[in-house]
Amino acid sequence: MKLQELTIYNFMPYKGEQRIEFPQHDTQNVMLLFGDNMRGKTSFLNSIRWGFYGLALGRHSRIIPRTNLVNSIAASEGDWSMSIILKFTHENRQYELRRQLDRKSHVSIPKNDGDFEESIGLKIDNQVITGFLGLANWGEDTRRLNYAQAVRLIFSDMKSPMSIMEINAKVEELTGLEIDGTVTGIIHKEGGKYNPETRLWEKAI
Repeated sequence: MKLQELTIYNFMPYKGEQRIEFPQHDTQNVMLLFGDNMRGKTSFLNSIRWGFYGLALGRHSRIIPRTNLVNSIAASEGDWSMSIILKFTHENRQYELRRQLDRKSHVSIPKNDGDFEESIGLKIDNQVITGFLGLANWGEDTRRLNYAQAVRLIFSDMKSPMSIMEINAKVEELTGLEIDGTVTGIIHKEGGKYNPETRLWEKAI
């Protein structure tokens, strides 16, 4: 998968619409994200995570409530809408994924996650995928893509070795998909190393 463009609207410290284009050069394609503390670097990464998986993580991997995801200044002005649009390519196909939060019509000031409605839309090669409700409705190519993304996230946060059952459970939790096959190939590709003595997967050194 190769990210092309990220559009943020009212996500955490980012008020209004912010659009970022990722470098597409075949070799000069590294993007560095730098800045002072508390200037939105983690929130930028969380915007990508939330766009793909519908969750953002704070300290100690705690899920950030929806009320804290909407930009506070925009919310104080009455705009409780928030959205992330991700454009990317995978195996020569063009994807556009949009995830959006809106407060429910009968709610004036949201107090909890249930006060929001979440909508998700998907285009593949500029064609709208009708009936798309979430990751569980993606095609087989995209299911594999999201398995890989989930495994990458799991390994980045891994503090100790894990069994395949534990990894599968976390992948299912992140993607909303039931694991109907092995993910060991993806685990290995994303940096996992199997220890036959402990029967656990760990980060490769």
